[in-house]
Amino acid sequence: MSRGRRPLTYEDVIVEALERAKRKFAEIRVSGEATKIIGRGASGDRTLLLDKALEDEILTLLKERLERCLIISEEAGFVGDPSSETTVLVDPVDGSTNAGRGIPIFSASIAIARGRRFSEIAAAGTVDLVNGELIVASKGRGCWVDGKEARPSSIDDLGAAVVSLSLRVKGEWKNDPHMLANLINNIRHPRILGTAALETAYVAVGRVDGFIEPYPRLRTYDCLPSLFLVKEAKGVFKILNVTEDIELRSDVALGYVAAGCQALLDKILRLIG
Repeated sequence: MSRGRRPLTYEDVIVEALERAKRKFAEIRVSGEATKIIGRGASGDRTLLLDKALEDEILTLLKERLERCLIISEEAGFVGDPSSETTVLVDPVDGSTNAGRGIPIFSASIAIARGRRFSEIAAAGTVDLVNGELIVASKGRGCWVDGKEARPSSIDDLGAAVVSLSLRVKGEWKNDPHMLANLINNIRHPRILGTAALETAYVAVGRVDGFIEPYPRLRTYDCLPSLFLVKEAKGVFKILNVTEDIELRSDVALGYVAAGCQALLDKILRLIG
């Protein structure tokens, strides 16, 4: 995995893939067909032309740059060599509903691991597809946003904190009115943006102070790239329904809380109960 004199790092590959996704989005945006529904992906969700086009762009680059790997992507499912220890998570468009309705906040995310578990992720990145902001991290090297080192917030007061929430549920998961009342009544500045990947990445860079997905709803590619960003930025998080090191290739659905500091995380966890 090299190009020119310096061997490419996993972070280099992620940056290149997400930059390609940004350019492809700009092309499709001009065409006016980005929100055309073309089918359903491996996850069962509807697939927009935007989803498929960006996934194709990202997967093509990953196949070019990584010799052997197993890619797990929202639309295509499992792609590549299952015997390889290298695991890649791809969410080509997180916030497809926003994209489909013309709400300008949605993102793409990638994580590359040297093994099959969260602890083995070596690098990850999330890009805001609308404004082009790119947030990346490599293990042990911190988190960076458009080339500047990122720091999470130290705000620990629920009366001052800006906290993003994911309150969309489906299937067997029903809204708990007591928990929701606790959250809404005690968090002075709640936000619901509709893209968990970007909202979690915002915790890493200090744009929001916390993010809450209270139900086990998100898949590994939905959230683990951004949770890696939080970890490398020295933020904190708690998975609500899994205690062991997460298996990247599993179909586990996750709920979690991420925060800029431990004190805020603890306060939010008490609200959730």
